[in-house]
Amino acid sequence: MILLNMKEPLSYVPLCLTLAMLGLMPISIVLWKNKKLTLCSIIWWYCMLAYVLIVIMITIFSREPGSRKGIDLQLFATWGASTQAKAYVIENIFMFIPFGMLRAIRKKKNSKTKEIFIYITASCLIEGIQLITGRGYCQLDDVIMNILGGILGYIFIKFLNTIWRKMCERN
Repeated sequence: MILLNMKEPLSYVPLCLTLAMLGLMPISIVLWKNKKLTLCSIIWWYCMLAYVLIVIMITIFSREPGSRKGIDLQLFATWGASTQAKAYVIENIFMFIPFGMLRAIRKKKNSKTKEIFIYITASCLIEGIQLITGRGYCQLDDVIMNILGGILGYIFIKFLNTIWRKMCERN
C-alpha cells in the first residue's frame, strides 16, 4: 500500500530537483565566489530546497483546491480507520524523516525543544495551508506523525555521527 502511494510523490522528484538547482545556482555561484558559502553549505541548501519543494508538491499542489475539507483534532483517529488510513499515518512519518536528517546534518547546536518546535511549526504550516485551500484534511494525527518523523530523522543522523566518531577514534 505504502509503496503504491509513493509512486506519485516520486514523480515530483525530477521537477523539484531541477527547480531547486535553477533557483539556487545563481545565488550559490555569487556567494561561493565571495567566500560566503562553502560547497557543503551549497549542497545542504540545495537538498533542503528540493525537499521543501517535494513536500509542497505532495501536500498542496498534487490535490485539487476544495477537494478535501475538514478538521480532525481527535488523536489517533486516522490509525484505526482502514489499511489505507494506516498507510497515510506511516507516510506522514516518512515525509518528515528527511527534514529531521537535514536539520541534524546542519552543524548548528539547537536544543531539543527548539528542534521539536521547528517540526511543530513546519507541520502546522502545512496543515494550515491545506485547511485554507481545501487541499487536505487538517488532522492532529498528521502533525503528531510529522513531528515523530522529524525526531526519528534527527536521531538517526546523530546516531550515525556518534558511530562515525567512535570508529574514527579507534584509527
